[in-house]
Amino acid sequence: MGRGLHRRPHPARRAHCPRCQGERARSAVCPPYARTRRPRTTVACPKAPRGRQADPHPPRRPDRAGQALLKELTSRCSDLATVCTLVHEFAEMPVHRQGEGQLDPWLASAENSAVPELSSFADSLRRDIDAVRNGLTMPWNSGVVEGHVNRIKMLKRQMFGRAGHRLLRHRILLA
Repeated sequence: MGRGLHRRPHPARRAHCPRCQGERARSAVCPPYARTRRPRTTVACPKAPRGRQADPHPPRRPDRAGQALLKELTSRCSDLATVCTLVHEFAEMPVHRQGEGQLDPWLASAENSAVPELSSFADSLRRDIDAVRNGLTMPWNSGVVEGHVNRIKMLKRQMFGRAGHRLLRHRILLA
């Protein structure tokens, strides 16, 4: 074979073609659009904050101005007042583990509300009422299992179309 594609190009020639890093190989391997030299410009952009980096203590309740605005809006709209009340009551149930005594009255008031989204949410909770009640009262949850399922699905997405079941099984067991 000749000296063409298999030799490393001279260091002075590497900058000519970003794809193959050489002048000789450039004509045979690279498409015409890769032969053009583009000036490198670097723009320094800050990384987006993740999780609690943005605000380590996110506010749970609105500040005074937000409370005043919320009070004004709920006084003008009775449906919004109903939504705010029911959402607040439902949010307190898992925190204080009060699903046993407060879930049924909450579901009844949500189903009887004029807001169709709340009544639809209450209907969907009624379909699996035992699991909802257990989730709101018991200290155990399925977070660990869901984490493993999420990890396995990520590995499966990464391995899609690459290999068979043996390699996927091996990677899941070792990861």
